[in-house]
Amino acid sequence: MIKEKYLKDTHRQIENLSIPIIFSKLMCDMNEWNQSRKYLQYLLIHSNEQDLPWIEYFIGQTLYEIGEWDEARLCYDRAMKTNQIRLQDSAVVRSAIGKVFYSQEKYEEAYDFYQQALTTQKQFYPSDHVHVANSLENIALIFRIRLQYDQALDFLQQALEIREKYYENFHVDIAISLDNISEILINQRKYDQALEYEKLAMSICKEYYQSNHTYIAFLLYRTGYILYHQEIFEKALNLNQQALTIMKNSRSSDHPDVIYALTDIAHIIYRQEMHEESLQLHQQALALLIQFYSSDHLDIAQASINIGHILLNGIENSEQALDFYQKSLTILERSYPSYHAHIAKNFNAIGNILRKQMKFDQALEIYNRALKMQEVYYSPEHIELVDTLTNISHTLSSQEKVDEALLYCQRTSTIQQNNYSSDHINISCTFNNMGNLMEKKKEFTQAIQFHQQALTIQKKCFPLGHSSIITTLQFIGTVFRNQCQYDQALEYYKQALDINEKCFPSNHVQLASNFILIGSVLSAQEKFSEALDFQNRALVIREKNYSSDHVIIVRTLTHIARTLSDQKIHHQALESYQRAMNIYEKCYPSDHTDIISNLNNIGDVLYRLKKYDEALTYHEQVLAIQEKQNETAHIDMARTLNHIANIFYSQNKFDESLHFYHRALKIRETLDSLNYQTISTILSNIAKVFYEQRNYDQAFEYQQRALNIRKTIFPLSDVKIAESLRSMGHIRYEQRRSDESLDFYQQALKIYEENHASNFENVALSCEYVGATLIQQTKHQEGLKYLFRALQFFEENPSSNCEQLPICLCTIGNALFEQGNPDEALHYHQRALAIRQELYPSGHIRIGTSLASIGNIFSDQDKYDEAFDMYEQALVMCEKFYSSNDLDLPTCLSNMASLLNDQHKHDQALHFYYRALAIEEKHLPYPYTTVVDVLMDIGQIKVEQSSFDGALDDFSRAVALLQEYDPLNYSQLVIGLEWIASV
Repeated sequence: MIKEKYLKDTHRQIENLSIPIIFSKLMCDMNEWNQSRKYLQYLLIHSNEQDLPWIEYFIGQTLYEIGEWDEARLCYDRAMKTNQIRLQDSAVVRSAIGKVFYSQEKYEEAYDFYQQALTTQKQFYPSDHVHVANSLENIALIFRIRLQYDQALDFLQQALEIREKYYENFHVDIAISLDNISEILINQRKYDQALEYEKLAMSICKEYYQSNHTYIAFLLYRTGYILYHQEIFEKALNLNQQALTIMKNSRSSDHPDVIYALTDIAHIIYRQEMHEESLQLHQQALALLIQFYSSDHLDIAQASINIGHILLNGIENSEQALDFYQKSLTILERSYPSYHAHIAKNFNAIGNILRKQMKFDQALEIYNRALKMQEVYYSPEHIELVDTLTNISHTLSSQEKVDEALLYCQRTSTIQQNNYSSDHINISCTFNNMGNLMEKKKEFTQAIQFHQQALTIQKKCFPLGHSSIITTLQFIGTVFRNQCQYDQALEYYKQALDINEKCFPSNHVQLASNFILIGSVLSAQEKFSEALDFQNRALVIREKNYSSDHVIIVRTLTHIARTLSDQKIHHQALESYQRAMNIYEKCYPSDHTDIISNLNNIGDVLYRLKKYDEALTYHEQVLAIQEKQNETAHIDMARTLNHIANIFYSQNKFDESLHFYHRALKIRETLDSLNYQTISTILSNIAKVFYEQRNYDQAFEYQQRALNIRKTIFPLSDVKIAESLRSMGHIRYEQRRSDESLDFYQQALKIYEENHASNFENVALSCEYVGATLIQQTKHQEGLKYLFRALQFFEENPSSNCEQLPICLCTIGNALFEQGNPDEALHYHQRALAIRQELYPSGHIRIGTSLASIGNIFSDQDKYDEAFDMYEQALVMCEKFYSSNDLDLPTCLSNMASLLNDQHKHDQALHFYYRALAIEEKHLPYPYTTVVDVLMDIGQIKVEQSSFDGALDDFSRAVALLQEYDPLNYSQLVIGLEWIASV
């Protein structure tokens, strides 16, 4: 039946074709090209002249199939020159010449011959003749090469309709039409439809050909390519290997059909994370293409793009990737200057490298070149613009220009909705992009809504699971994680893990990524052992799939190091970060993002180890790189500035700290104005600097701004609200505004007790602060109740903040001292001193604080020698750990001066008072009250010494300061004026 249909269909296609020539055609169609050619060469000698054009034509066909395109063209030319060829038959030969040009990638010449053939056919045949279908299909393939998929699909569907009618729904040419339509659908990412067309094509070809026929091979690797996109990798790989085997048995080893099969296998194993193996296959394919084609060829350009993609995203060598992309672009611009769609895709590839290198302005420039080219080549609303618009949106997002990024994302969405059905898989990608942008805007509810819309589409398209579903679940989990809603985040990450475990083998790298995300949440929940377990599971998988010095291994070590650092196992964390740096420096240029991140990590650990100068060196390296990379301020720079400010703060270099905090704040408010949480943290940090500088009014103003922001983004029961309230309480406490201070502390305590009762340390600290304020209000008994409650916690939990216990002991000691219980007070201060001396064997300023407090008690008990000894030791600590102009030094000096004055050692007392005054006067107006006190004490000593002129000068200076800085402080003014009058 098939043979009869074959003869009938052949005669219908070409009239008066002799049986011997039909037989030679059959051999050619069965891949018996050499036997067919030998037989035709025999016929060339022994046949009549009427058959000569067809003999030459079919000899050309056998040469074409084995890749001898120039020789095939010579045969076609001879067929055209014979007198026996009819005009309508010449159209068949013209189509064949067009195919030679097509295979040589001279597409425009091919297009001309196809159009000539179609024009001739329309003169001799009806519009539904099979020859017309052949030409329509040929022209469609040119549109496909030009990436004009809509036109290509229109012509292919016309050709299919003609063939189905002409051949009564069963012919190998119908299978070819189905296969070509399938390829367009693949490019449009309509994978399910494409697969249905391939199945229909295969059912026809199996009736015509044996299982080792090249058409079967084409269908096998096209089906494999669809399965690759559906992430059914093992089956896809199997089909492509079958196709490769058939092609190797039928074609020469350097034939393009063999190379295409190799390329498809390389794509599959790349998705299986076999990057090195994939790269080798792509390099093999490129070498064969260069060997096969003598000049520039579109396939060579595409092969270069393939290698560049692996180098960029798999091997992560952006410089080498750029080299391959540039080679591809050179071929296109030199040999295919009118192929704007291909050139635009190449621009996008180069833009992706620049974006990864954080050269955002350059990336935007080249993306916009691509966009303008596509808008002219297609139209401003064409679906092919989507990738470029998306790349522009991503770049703007990286520059923190979120609103601009959103506009491009919305344009993408509009184009997709006008070109796709509402449940097309590509729309889900745009929904996810919009969700990510909404998350950046801190509009978390909308972010989750977009991700959920994406998830709905993906689950419909891939009911058995797919990496896109995993990605979306992870996006949703991350939105919850960034809101500190860790249980919800964990739920989505575990859903993603369930699909990962169903879709991929147990050692697949996809699982490792999921383990890292779960570990990050557990670490945030301070479940460090569980976090490390997941991170180590990720490391085991990655070590099985990558070499020991691969960057993905290093990144895993970095996650583990971060968890160790959070556990305060800083030395191990530092070792891991430094090991990572050694590998990064071998793989990347010095300004790579991973190197920058790791420098910051090392700096952060050194900061936690209190190695401030070393930490500063690392963060300053980062800042220098960032300032070089970005002509204008960038959001990453703000993070680095904040790190540096923190270090200066910890070194008590408050002016420098303030400078860097303000720089960070300016960048955040300009480029990241919706990141309220980070802005509130910087404001709070600035307030703490002002607090340390005793500039309490400004400290309170900045802390109030931080609190106002936090009230808009956190529930009123949040710990961040309590932290702000507590800081504001500290400020008012120092300003002796104890009623306000007590109110802030009590609000904070209420939040901790009612909403964070398990955080005993914060409850205890708040009790301590309430107690201290009550003591300030001379409500000693009530205050001590709170202080002893705090002490109980610190004594029962010595592993919490080790410094809190001696601080609490000192506060109790001070309260008892003020209450008139010096012996009990001494007991608590001596306990505090013993603990601090054990904590800080090399000394510490807090040891000085304890010594000074004990000195005050001895002084009150008239134990002057013991008191002076304590003050002297305290001064040693102050001079060791403070700069020569630090405001804590005058306190020690004034204590010693007062003690000496009480002993009538006036000259020695004046010496210490003058030292204190010299430091304090440098910091005016902040310490004006203490300057007034010192001047009054000095004046009184001079009165005792009958140095009245000097005393008058000191009292007058004191009064002048009061009139300038505190004119309503009448009681102090009266005292000063009375001394002046007495003198």
